This record gives sequence, structure tokens and C-alpha cells, in this order.
Amino acid sequence: MNSIPTIFVVDDDPAVRDSLQWLLESAGHQVVAYSSAEGFIDALEQNDCDCDCHFDFFECACLVLDLQMLGMDGLELQRFLASRCPCLPVIFISGHADERQIEQAMSAGAVVFLTKPFNDEQLLEHIRQALQPR
Repeated sequence: MNSIPTIFVVDDDPAVRDSLQWLLESAGHQVVAYSSAEGFIDALEQNDCDCDCHFDFFECACLVLDLQMLGMDGLELQRFLASRCPCLPVIFISGHADERQIEQAMSAGAVVFLTKPFNDEQLLEHIRQALQPR
């Protein structure tokens, strides 16, 4: 197992993506960032993830996922992952979400749903919890 946790960040806002990458790397995580859900799915397919939760690609990893993006949104990506890679913990972030969207994300297994702007330490704590052995 990889000893340095990998945090996948999927957010179409470059400023948010860069800020999250800086924060997470400064906390000691490996970060792989994507500007779209489709880009993340392409990476899954290139790493042959049809996972059954046994592929190295997701060992000691979690996903920080924006809700509203151009193209496939966060909820659609979460549904895709539920059928392909359910072992990957998902932390949602969003600047604009209604109760229905939050409920959908949480009932589909999200670790937490944070509203932008969120406290950096709060995000890091949720990531620590998500990375605990499952």
C-alpha cells in the first residue's frame, strides 16, 4: 500500500483546484487534480479501474469533488463511481447546493458535504477520517 495518501481533486474552477492542491500537498498528501469529471473517468480507465476495491489506484485515497461543474456534475460522477469503484470515499464541496442535492450526495455515501468557503482544518480532518482503513 502507498504510504502517502493520494487525494483526487475534481473541480472545474482553476483557482479552487490550485488552492486545494496547495493546501493538501502542504498537509503531506499526494494530489492529483482534474478539471472535469470526464478527465477523472479517463484516468480511471487508463488505470484499468473496474475495481472491486482491490486496485492500487485507490489504496489510501479519497476524492474531493465539486458539485456543480460543466459537463458531468459531481452527483453524476458519484453515481458512476458507485457502480465502478465504491471503495473511494467522496467529500463534496460546493458554493451552491440545495437541500435535495446535499441529501442525494449523502444518501449515496458521501463522507461529508462542505459548503464553500469552508474551513481548511475542517476539510483536512474529514480527509483524515476518510483515509482511515476501511
